[in-house]
Amino acid sequence: MELAGQPGVVPEGVKLTALMGSYVLIGNINAGQTYAADPSRLVMGNKSLIGVSLYEPYVLGHALAFIQRCANKLAFGELHSRKFARSSTVL
Repeated sequence: MELAGQPGVVPEGVKLTALMGSYVLIGNINAGQTYAADPSRLVMGNKSLIGVSLYEPYVLGHALAFIQRCANKLAFGELHSRKFARSSTVL
């Protein structure tokens, strides 16, 4: 799941997606941004890209409530491949 809004993270996300898995893109909403892609990563792994931008506003509240409710039960801190400095994500 991509939430960063930085197209450069997409190739890594596709690489980390399981065979026959889906990679959901939510944060990249600015038109004109691009990234280099190797289509064989999708085809050979039977992977799918799913873009999501049209959702009801209440969904964000539900997602935040889920994170708060499960913060101590699930390893959210391990869901990323590495940490990025906030200054490195400026557009």
